[in-house]
Amino acid sequence: MRFIHELSGKVISCNLTWLALATGFLVVLIGSNTVRSESNFRTEVKIGADRLSLPVQKPTPIPGLPKTGIYGVRIDRSTPAVNECERIFDSIGLNSYAQIEGVDFTVKDDFLNVHPFSKMRECNVEKSGTGTVKITYTGEAGFSRVKDTFIEIPLFYMNRYFKGKFDYRLISAEQKPGFFPAPMFVENGKVLNRVYVAVYETSVVDGVARSITGVIADSCRTINDYRQLYYLKGAGFCAMDARTIMSLQHLFLVRFANKNSQVTIGDGFVELRQPEITMENAGATTNRVIIKESAKTADVYWFVGQNVAFTKKGLLVETARLLRIEKGVPLTGRNAFTIDKTLFLDRSWKFGSAAQNTGYCDMLTHDCGRSRQNSMGKSGTDHCGVKLFGMENLWGNAWCRVDGLVVKSLVAYVGNDVTAYNNNAAGYMPLKFRCLAMSDNGTVGDNHARIVNLGIDDANPWFALADSFGHDDFPVTGKSGYGDFYYLYDKTRNMHFTQGGGFDHYDRSGLFLMRGWNSDSSVWYLYGSRMQFKILD
Repeated sequence: MRFIHELSGKVISCNLTWLALATGFLVVLIGSNTVRSESNFRTEVKIGADRLSLPVQKPTPIPGLPKTGIYGVRIDRSTPAVNECERIFDSIGLNSYAQIEGVDFTVKDDFLNVHPFSKMRECNVEKSGTGTVKITYTGEAGFSRVKDTFIEIPLFYMNRYFKGKFDYRLISAEQKPGFFPAPMFVENGKVLNRVYVAVYETSVVDGVARSITGVIADSCRTINDYRQLYYLKGAGFCAMDARTIMSLQHLFLVRFANKNSQVTIGDGFVELRQPEITMENAGATTNRVIIKESAKTADVYWFVGQNVAFTKKGLLVETARLLRIEKGVPLTGRNAFTIDKTLFLDRSWKFGSAAQNTGYCDMLTHDCGRSRQNSMGKSGTDHCGVKLFGMENLWGNAWCRVDGLVVKSLVAYVGNDVTAYNNNAAGYMPLKFRCLAMSDNGTVGDNHARIVNLGIDDANPWFALADSFGHDDFPVTGKSGYGDFYYLYDKTRNMHFTQGGGFDHYDRSGLFLMRGWNSDSSVWYLYGSRMQFKILD
């Protein structure tokens, strides 16, 4: 593959990934306030056996220029504890907001007029036995959130590069010099016009994977289990993958000009108890569970209506709904919980929280925001659903298994075909980006593992894992910078990622949290999945 610059006559050879589209013009800066564009700049792309992306050309933001159709931010990598990013190009002067359920929401969100946000639509996706796909949009006859519900995201173009101390994040509705289709839209070399991402975390009802409201988010399955569930729904259904997650992260940064998703939207369903608590009345058949715990602790972790779990050796064996909390019962230092079913409390079981039901954000009228707080909690936003671009709980609640990304010996391998994802990265492309190891899970309450900055792979600039994380001499807190933790177990076996942080994780959670801690066979009560759908034929 080669790129021919007609102005210089130079042929630039590149090993490119993902995309086979390029057009361009050269932007030349004159003085401090004028730009001149040269139209006789041609980019020639020849597709060989290697995969494709675009060369990175680096426009410079200048306030006061005519509209460019480019929206973006630049992130100062030298001040990682700062949340805010600088808006550039057409984003200058624009603002976006998160709605809080129960609070009047009358402000104008400027980005609802910006592509792709302006054309994201909630819809039902149904596929018949013959393969026919039916899309029903909200407001149309037959739409219901008890049918599989997705957000339709239209194709957009992005650019990302480092220049000086800045990380530039740009989007456009059209392909401009240096821009490439966001990776979520590229399947095995083909660029899709739209992708459908599930509104809700995956639930499993009668053995079928669903994205519907009012049911408990599923967990405790392997990545293969989820692949099989989606395969049975028909061609195009698949697990959310690294390409989609990193595309959404990019959109978040551009829209909110803030690195911290929990500060911007809300903490989500976090600061709940891991189901590893010994029951004082184990061995009884009852609808009441008694545990050793202070009344103050109960205020922080529990609320009526919460889903609770019973586990055995890390595996989920039963869930229930919490109907009543009695603090200091039957005596001081004990709390009693009445649940919605009678169970034999096996002595080998442990008790605690579970993933919560889908649908907490259904009452929101805006595409971004959070539901009401369900209890006192710790922060005031940590027992609620969160909504980003119409999608619920992209952090908090159940962790989301990430498909299409495997790390071996600290080398990241990325797949480009959702129909060919596998556990061993067969057919995946190794990236030049070198992953960092962070295998200390013993002191995760400290700030040493929080993301400081996100790195870049030069051939695949959309790829963004931590290239530095905090330490004792340079702490980043949950409310400063990205705020999210980064994990990567540094053994040579294949490592798979989960994303977002779970209901146990509090301010270590967030949109950018990536946990490379799992083999393909690992299961846990915290790990779930999210579905997406792509029209591949």
